[in-house]
Amino acid sequence: MSLIRTALRIAAFEALLPHAAFTAGSGYPTIAGPCVYDTSFKPIDDLADDASTPVITIYTALDNSDPAQKAGGVPFLRLISIDIEMAVMSFAKRRDEHGNETGGFEASYPATDAETEATLDLLEAQVRFALFFGPTGKLFRDAGGSRVRDIQSDVDRTSEERRLQAIRVMRITVATDDDCPTMVPPAPPTGLDRLPARIRRLYDGLPEGSYGRDVLGGIAEAAPVGPVRVPLQTVSVTLDVADPSGEIGQASITADIDIDQPAP
Repeated sequence: MSLIRTALRIAAFEALLPHAAFTAGSGYPTIAGPCVYDTSFKPIDDLADDASTPVITIYTALDNSDPAQKAGGVPFLRLISIDIEMAVMSFAKRRDEHGNETGGFEASYPATDAETEATLDLLEAQVRFALFFGPTGKLFRDAGGSRVRDIQSDVDRTSEERRLQAIRVMRITVATDDDCPTMVPPAPPTGLDRLPARIRRLYDGLPEGSYGRDVLGGIAEAAPVGPVRVPLQTVSVTLDVADPSGEIGQASITADIDIDQPAP
């Protein structure tokens, strides 16, 4: 199953764009501010010349499932990569709100190649802190981020657009268990009860009205579940008794045992 990928993306999204900060319009954990996206394919090379905010986009890319037992088969140990793309655009000149040129380095307004690289360094440091140390990253760590196997950071630069565009992709490889849905529930689950237990815990931890809650709530309506188990109510035992000499004959004994089942 693949819902753990969705859970990791949502947990990382909440860490980098907390619902409380988005609602208040302040208190963002990174210089990207509210410009954090879950699997967005919007190009940033068409930004206006005075646009200044770095952009963060979260993807899940690789997903490798290895059997957790030598014989193979389920359950699987998942190795999932979370790609956090950080994009920064440089400026020919920095200007204040009145249009006057300003000097000095300001992280959100890089004007040189070196400043652009430094901005990416700062943004990556903020992302790492939010995910692995900050309070907004607790849900991410609980969802599987505490079992990180590897972190790779690659940079891409292009000067073919109007301005220098620098992109750094931080790939976080997480070792996590499979979704583990309830295969034989005692009664047909409905609503949020259709979510696997660990996905449900993430839902319960997300703020009311948050983006992640909305997504997981919609997924719950169609999440796969196993067939309802049929309770064992009666056991029948039959014994055939015979005399080896054949003189006494043969007898059959049958017993039916009723088993009381607790209410579901």
